[in-house]
Amino acid sequence: MQALLLALARDPRARRRRVAVGTLLVTFAGALSFAALRPRVAPSEPEVCANTGDQMTQTWDEARAARVEQTVRSRHGEQANEILAMVVPQIHRYANEWADMRDEACRTHAEGQQSENVFDLRTACLDKRLASLDTLVQILVNADAQQLQEVGRAAAGLPAIDSCADTAALLAAIAPPRPASSRSAPKKMSRS
Repeated sequence: MQALLLALARDPRARRRRVAVGTLLVTFAGALSFAALRPRVAPSEPEVCANTGDQMTQTWDEARAARVEQTVRSRHGEQANEILAMVVPQIHRYANEWADMRDEACRTHAEGQQSENVFDLRTACLDKRLASLDTLVQILVNADAQQLQEVGRAAAGLPAIDSCADTAALLAAIAPPRPASSRSAPKKMSRS
């Protein structure tokens, strides 16, 4: 009789509710796990990489080029024309190469094709190239007559931008630490 009362007391709808709630909880947990484990979608490329050239405009753009040319011509007259005709196009090319490389580094990183470490190394390399260009522009603006003659060689000697894309060389420049097992204690040196 007890078994019959227990069987009658069981509500088949309650069992279905428990199964439905359990299924819902498992589905919800699965969705949370999927959301947590899937790669984060980075903001679209135009947003992330939109301002990559801003650093260059502080060093070289059309307005700065015009100011530099005006300053150099006012200080050196006709002597400056030949130098400017040679150096300014080189600086423009270098600045454009830098901006293209900086944009490419940003895009490959944003698309997940490049690790954070490689992106940082490329950015540091490009920052050094930008500093070299900025130094050249400062020298050009402040050059005396003798220095003005050397600016052409300095422009031709700017470090190559494309070396900032050589990830193997960038990574090789940073030697990995030796494993602790291969390190030995410092040896005492004896006096002879």
